[in-house]
Amino acid sequence: MKSARTYLMELRELSARKRGGWKLVTSSNPDESYEAQKIKKSLSVLNAESLLERLDLAESNQMDERSNFNKIINLLSASLHEDIRDCIDPSLYETLDSTVLGILSTGLVDAFCLNKDEFGCELDGAVICINEGLYYSLHLIAKSLVIESLTGDLAHLKGDGSESFMTSIKLYIEPKSSYIEQMFHRIGNADIEGEINAYQSSVAMLIMQFIALHEFGHIAHSDLGVMGLYKKHMASNVSTLEANNDVVSKYHEAEYKADEFALLGLCRRSEKEESKWANFYSIYLFFLWLDSLEKHLGKALCPYHPSPINRANNLKKIMINVVKNEDKYAHHLEWLDEKVAKWSGLK
Repeated sequence: MKSARTYLMELRELSARKRGGWKLVTSSNPDESYEAQKIKKSLSVLNAESLLERLDLAESNQMDERSNFNKIINLLSASLHEDIRDCIDPSLYETLDSTVLGILSTGLVDAFCLNKDEFGCELDGAVICINEGLYYSLHLIAKSLVIESLTGDLAHLKGDGSESFMTSIKLYIEPKSSYIEQMFHRIGNADIEGEINAYQSSVAMLIMQFIALHEFGHIAHSDLGVMGLYKKHMASNVSTLEANNDVVSKYHEAEYKADEFALLGLCRRSEKEESKWANFYSIYLFFLWLDSLEKHLGKALCPYHPSPINRANNLKKIMINVVKNEDKYAHHLEWLDEKVAKWSGLK
């Protein structure tokens, strides 16, 4: 039996050889103290100053951006694993402990999970993989939301989110470092950039947590036999698969159940009603983005998944049934509907 952790390392090496456009190449600010101050400000806003020591970016004499980004990605993978624990019932801790999670280049598949290698050999646990390119796209989506919502001392920087939203779609369809570059803010003030980056990161991370929980939901529900087929399409477009009507309903049921698992997990972690709905806004935005992406592609990303709008509406029903008080928060969802239609040029 192969180790799940060993197999994840093999997948990481495989994805590295097939990176294509998923490579962070940016015109980083050469002023190391400026970059360190920006990161420090972001972590301060997020109440996560302790992460600075784990990143060890400020002490670097050679600011190798790719190397630093790899540190962030590895730390993010570990953080998402910890986030899952905060959102699940203790009865699932043992299953989580045998699950490894990695962020790596996986073609046009958002995320997948499996418990067997490509030869059908059982692993000693499960593997969750999330597309590194999706991480970039989520930051661009979050940037659209943040720059449209700036208030107070940052109100003068408020702008139109259309450009970054469309860039997120272009990036997903055609990976280019020039698109990735646009997820950064270039204002000329480290503290302001750090603060805005923190807000942006909080939205992107919430969606990443939902995706990680969704995949773990498949593991908890023993859906791995259904979901494992995506692994072999790491470097290809899953939309080329032909849907088999005999199994589509089974796939749809599994997706809806995993969505519900993820949403309820995030709700479990938040005590306040407004926090639960605030988290849902980011998730709802993600599915509106997926819908826009499919419309620009002119086809579904995967024939075995329910449509993004159906998934969003299903989650909305869960929110109404579990958290309630929809009338108090519905206008935020309507605002997102209008903004995404404008940003994507579909209105």
